[in-house]
Amino acid sequence: MYRILLSWRQEWRSFWRKILLGLLAGLVVGSLWNWDPFFTPLAGFAGAATPSLPYLRYWWQPAWAMALGVVLVSWMTGFHLMYVPLGAMCGAFLPYAEWWRVLRRFRVHTRNFEKRSRPLVVIRWPKELTNMVNVEELLQSSEAAITEFSQKFRFRLKRRVVVYVFARYADIQQVFGSPAGGFALTGGEAMVLAPDTVGTLEEVLRHELTHLFSRYWSQAQLPFNHEGLATCLMETVEGQPIDYHALLHILADSYFPMVMRVPSQFFGQARNSNFYIAAGSFTGFLIRTFGWEAYEKFFRRADENNYEKVFAKDFGMGILAAERRWRFQLLQGRKALEPELSQAVAEFRVETAYNCWQFYHCLDEVEQLARNGPLSAKCLWFAAAAHVILGHYADAVPLEKHLLEMNDPWVTKHRGRLWTGLGNLYDLLGHRADALDAYEKVLTEPDSWLPNEGSNHQLARGYMQQSYTEAHLLKRYKYWIR
Repeated sequence: MYRILLSWRQEWRSFWRKILLGLLAGLVVGSLWNWDPFFTPLAGFAGAATPSLPYLRYWWQPAWAMALGVVLVSWMTGFHLMYVPLGAMCGAFLPYAEWWRVLRRFRVHTRNFEKRSRPLVVIRWPKELTNMVNVEELLQSSEAAITEFSQKFRFRLKRRVVVYVFARYADIQQVFGSPAGGFALTGGEAMVLAPDTVGTLEEVLRHELTHLFSRYWSQAQLPFNHEGLATCLMETVEGQPIDYHALLHILADSYFPMVMRVPSQFFGQARNSNFYIAAGSFTGFLIRTFGWEAYEKFFRRADENNYEKVFAKDFGMGILAAERRWRFQLLQGRKALEPELSQAVAEFRVETAYNCWQFYHCLDEVEQLARNGPLSAKCLWFAAAAHVILGHYADAVPLEKHLLEMNDPWVTKHRGRLWTGLGNLYDLLGHRADALDAYEKVLTEPDSWLPNEGSNHQLARGYMQQSYTEAHLLKRYKYWIR
């Protein structure tokens, strides 16, 4: 918990600034309104609450109640100068309700974690992972990465790094209230990881460790830089180099000019797209071409408002020219990656067509791939999902069953969700007995946490009580387009 509180230090500074705004508003209104017992403390509350208007849905109800109490007491008994800072404190506390809930959930979830320490790192993990994660190996790789990064960034972190390894990414979502396979508690020198996310634990650890270091370079909210450097220093994703994945996206996915990826709002809306990979590969190109020190200088100076200007000044070329050189270098290395790359591109086109809502095109791509050999697990899943959206429930069933019979790491990771999907298909076809059997199988698999839908086990129990219908499909589609 201490590390989480440290990671919120920047917000505590914001908290005190809000109180000062509230005090200023209360004193100005009081002096103009002859210290009116109603409006003076209300102005103190409003002045502190105004910066928190974008977080209205997180406002803490007790803070509202306390503010109302302060105003009523002042109105009924007469104004006292202490009512202004009290009202300001109520306004400043408004957006922090969810944070305290997170802190409480985190304390409950981690209180029985095991612990192993080394001079540079502390690993904490639940007992159920003892035989699933090689903690000694993780300690060694963590210390090696911290030493490497200390030399690369030319400074040491202020504290030992604490690595919390949760049993599954669903636990991270439940505790922190947002979908994530891992994240860094910057300023607190800690991170949270899960073994069932994309990439190995060592790869994700390097990604989050980069955030702990790069925060001291710049605290500008520029995901393109921060996530680009973190992805670059991962070096690989599931064993394949970052540049391999970037080339795959270039050849098979919708391509966005690099300058379109820089704005934080656009980057944040593309969490599941190729933006992280492209930013990481482009960052690697900049470091190889211009050197680490030049990139550090650029990283420290760049923000969303001056990005293109600082880029051109520090690297001696515009971002579009640099992007062309980056693409040219990637394409030059294509031949060395064949024929595996062409097969991966063909499979990725299936995913791209599906994500673009081109479902018939997705099925055509799957059919062409099937002529050349067995389909991968992900291709089968996209084909089944496309059939579901098109209403071809009977065509989707054999694909889902085939998936569940495969000995594949991706299937192993998502087996519970696949059983839920098969049960849903049986319900849609009116085969209730088969659906109930599938939902029973869900409960024998590890639970997972579905965005917008919650626990997979909870969903299965609900479908055992009430059949899955097209009304559920309609609800799911509405989530997708929000």
